[in-house]
Amino acid sequence: MPKANGDADLGRVAPCMISAMADHDPVGSAERGAEQVLELQRIVNLTPQQIAIMEADGRISWLNDYALDYFGISLADLSVLDMRAYAIHPDDLPALRDQRRKELAAGVPFGGEVRMRGRDGIYRRFLARYTPLKDAEDRVVRWYGAATEIEDRKRAEEALRRSESYLAEAQRLTHTGSWAVDYRTRDVLYWSEETFRIYGVDPQRGLPTRQDFQRLVHPEDLSRLSTVVDEAFRAKADFTVDGRIVLDGGASRHVQIIGHPAFASNGDPIEYVGTVVDVTERKKVEEERERLRQLEADLAHMNRVSTLGELAASVAHDLKQPTTAAIMDAKTCLRWLARDHPDLDEAREAASRAIKDSIRAVEIIDRLRSLYKKEPPKRDLVDVNEVARNMLDLLRSEASRHSISMRADLAEALPEIMADRVQLQQVFMNLVLNAIEAMTETGGELVLKSELTDDGHLLVSIDDTGVGIPVDKKEEIFDAFVTTKPQGTGMGLAITRSIVEAHDGRLWVTRNSGPGATFHFTLPLRATAAGAASADGALS
Repeated sequence: MPKANGDADLGRVAPCMISAMADHDPVGSAERGAEQVLELQRIVNLTPQQIAIMEADGRISWLNDYALDYFGISLADLSVLDMRAYAIHPDDLPALRDQRRKELAAGVPFGGEVRMRGRDGIYRRFLARYTPLKDAEDRVVRWYGAATEIEDRKRAEEALRRSESYLAEAQRLTHTGSWAVDYRTRDVLYWSEETFRIYGVDPQRGLPTRQDFQRLVHPEDLSRLSTVVDEAFRAKADFTVDGRIVLDGGASRHVQIIGHPAFASNGDPIEYVGTVVDVTERKKVEEERERLRQLEADLAHMNRVSTLGELAASVAHDLKQPTTAAIMDAKTCLRWLARDHPDLDEAREAASRAIKDSIRAVEIIDRLRSLYKKEPPKRDLVDVNEVARNMLDLLRSEASRHSISMRADLAEALPEIMADRVQLQQVFMNLVLNAIEAMTETGGELVLKSELTDDGHLLVSIDDTGVGIPVDKKEEIFDAFVTTKPQGTGMGLAITRSIVEAHDGRLWVTRNSGPGATFHFTLPLRATAAGAASADGALS
């Protein structure tokens, strides 16, 4: 491509620039003038801008080497090319023509953004500016212009706008705002759009002051929130704090604020940056979950009390035997002591028997009390075999009244597990009573078995020889309010499964090959932390 920019051409480029140079060196020689022209030629052609001369009528008559190279043309081509139609993007051309027509006629500087096609056929954005050269009578003689490529800058700006748009949308969807405050003054430096929305503040009002922000915090939470933030600022450490804010209309929101210090190169903190998350819906869900947990706990307690009420007659019989024996032994003791020559050995023996019978009665009462009590769940090391034996002892009279024998087949040396003792008592009571009720009409045998499985679980089975479970009811019987008993509430097995699953276990039933059914449940030998937490809040 020819680049025929000679001295004559350059002389037309910027006579005002040459004149300005001469003003700085009025004593210059002809040689000096020629050197200045050559120097100016180099500067103009090396400038990374499109420099152009446009005649008074708007026709481009000269371009520097940078522009010629970009368009892939020579100076000679300018005489035959309509540069506007050749170089300008078709979508920009109509507006550009209207603008130039008005501003050429007015003789005032003009410019703006325009897309121009390069030699590779790709359009790039430029920022162009044209200034008129006028004669003594204020008529435009020529126009001088320059265009700077801004494609990279525009792409970076668009990428930044896109990124900011994505961030704003992500914040809106997750109800998460961002903020920054000055470390020294605590003045707010920045709030994102979502932060304004969360706090219910109009962005047009500008950033809030420290006092404005404090007025947004719920009065009951202000002291606690301020203490957490002040301590973090003193320690130059991260902080996380939950609290409530009050909107203009009086409504409140729950927010979680997280802050992190930003440091200068010398290690001094300069500001805190962080996020604010609207957790109102999460709080509502947690409160509803807690309400349901409490409701489930109340139902479980009512189930225990109702079941024990049904056992009152049987338990009364269990208590009557040791208390009657204790009374008789006490009377015998008194008789031995009332003799003319008291027989202390016999009296001591009778008193010892009375004490043993009384202790047996107290043990029965304690078993009942542990089931009646309504206490927060408590995880302890529990011997499952011991719980099983105690429950069989408690319910043995009830089974005997219906000609039902009960025996235990418990694996020896079972490890203790982390569990809630009262909840496990309820599991055994519900399942053993369920088996007894299945055999009230026919009598039969109940076998309670414990063993270790190969996958590290404790397996308990309660086998009966009763009426069995219909095939289509095997899963349905564990649903709340589903019962096969005329007077049943349908809550016993549902609560039992909830307790077992809260302990990271599993409860199911199988039909026996002969009469009856077998209920099985597993418990892990080592409860997980998550399981412990869920069990602690599941039932009481």
